[in-house]
Amino acid sequence: MLHSNFRHRNGFALVLVLSFIVLLVVVALAFFSYSILQRQISNSSANLGKVDLFAQGALDTTVGDLRQEIVAGSTSTAVTAGAIPPTLGCKSLTA
Repeated sequence: MLHSNFRHRNGFALVLVLSFIVLLVVVALAFFSYSILQRQISNSSANLGKVDLFAQGALDTTVGDLRQEIVAGSTSTAVTAGAIPPTLGCKSLTA
């Protein structure tokens, strides 16, 4: 009878320790998945800032070029889609 009571205590202690280990593993996995999620959010935010900065720079460059063209009074000839400008045309094959 004394030996049976000792087995019950050992069995209970084993179940208690195993459940504690499972709980620790679940908490560790939750922490690591949360960390990975936060890292992805941080990278996404940084990339969004880079894209905004790049777009603003491209817009500033285009507006600056346009202002220079307006101030210089440039005259450009509009080329319709599919048309070949006269300076790039082929010479006649008969000439």
